[in-house]
Amino acid sequence: MEEQQNHLVQVVQQQKDIISEISELQSALDTKRNLGMKLQGIIEYLNSLGVTLPEAASEAAADEEETVEGAETTT
Repeated sequence: MEEQQNHLVQVVQQQKDIISEISELQSALDTKRNLGMKLQGIIEYLNSLGVTLPEAASEAAADEEETVEGAETTT
């Protein structure tokens, strides 16, 4: 019985560790999402001032923006 109790203690600790790791990952995800939104706001502000990218870079930025918008709709 003592062996099973030790096993239970180990499993409970592993669960706590995983929950803690998930929480850290969620926090990092939230931070990155907020940074991405701020950067998008800066891009929109600069565009409203008439600042544009060269044509090749503009196409790449548009592709990147579509990717970011697609990721936001999945969360």
